Amino acid sequence: MSLISELDGLPMPSLTPRDRLLFALEMYDEGVELQLNNLRRRHPGLDNAELGRMLDRWLCREGED
Repeated sequence: MSLISELDGLPMPSLTPRDRLLFALEMYDEGVELQLNNLRRRHPGLDNAELGRMLDRWLCREGED
């Protein structure tokens, strides 16, 4: 069973479309922050500008797993 189908099966309170969108945007922001922290941990010597470029490349990748 895939993660998406498992998550779809979890009980979720009734949310308005607005609330669902805000929740999705929050999760996106959290994911970006987690990846930035991951990059900082993996590349402690890089400055913020280079970390930002790495994060941008990660965000722009197409269909890579």
